[in-house]
Amino acid sequence: MATPDDDVYTQEKSRGSSRLGKFLRGIIITILVLGLGAAVLYLLSEINHGQYRLVSADGMLIVERGRFMPVGFEPYRPEAEDLKAAYAPIPLPEGESLSAPEVFRERIDLDRTLFSLLAGWARRGLDSQNPAHIETSTRYVERCEMLPGLSEEQRNELTVLRADLAFLHGLRLLDDVAKLLRDALERFETALKAGTSQPDEAQRWIDEINARIADYSAKPRTDASAPAIPDSPAAVESPVAEPTNQPAPQVAPQPLPQRGSEAQPAPIKKPAPQPAPEPPESEPAPSAPQGGEAVEESMMRKSAEPLNDDGDGKKWRL
Repeated sequence: MATPDDDVYTQEKSRGSSRLGKFLRGIIITILVLGLGAAVLYLLSEINHGQYRLVSADGMLIVERGRFMPVGFEPYRPEAEDLKAAYAPIPLPEGESLSAPEVFRERIDLDRTLFSLLAGWARRGLDSQNPAHIETSTRYVERCEMLPGLSEEQRNELTVLRADLAFLHGLRLLDDVAKLLRDALERFETALKAGTSQPDEAQRWIDEINARIADYSAKPRTDASAPAIPDSPAAVESPVAEPTNQPAPQVAPQPLPQRGSEAQPAPIKKPAPQPAPEPPESEPAPSAPQGGEAVEESMMRKSAEPLNDDGDGKKWRL
């Protein structure tokens, strides 16, 4: 039979088992909650780390990337050297600023938005014709060339920007050439006034430089105002005969000889002679005798020649 002590022992054992089960369940639930929270934090940090944004500070356009935390951004510093130059801080044009930071979930979206800003600023500087703005536009175009995520349309626009920039640089080179010519002109005039030992040469260079400065300063002539290029003398003096468009004569097919009969050669019909092209207009050359007139003239010359006597009484015509 069970005694009262046994009942007490049984009750205490059951109570201990229930407390241990509750403790284990609490630990397991706590671990699950912590693990789930850690997973959520990791996912939020991964999402934030993959985001980019553009901000303006102290007259600079700065590209930032999300920290590996649920919130927060820091300046974007990629590991690749070419990308470091592409996403480095960019000086803003005068009077430009960003109203509010813009966040991008993909870097390709960042590249295309960044190109739109830089290309717009570069176009504005090129249209201004200001040398200082042109230098700034050159830096913007160079930065656009480094962005890897441009669309096809943006690449075409970048090609046009490069072409316009090369055109303006060509005009600046012409201005530099004109300045150098003016400096040289000033030196020659100073030498001429000071009594150089070569006054004629100095005056010749002064006239030549003045003409060249006028050519560089003038606008290029259009096709309508450009002088016509005369034809070359060789083309004028030696005209080429125009080819005749007469069709070639057709030769009728000859019938085949019948079996058992002697094959007779079929007469070949000669094509009619084509009229020769008219020679170029020139002095008429003396016409040579043709046909019988040539033979008669040759016989008359032979009859007029003296006979050679060989000493035996026989005379021979040489």
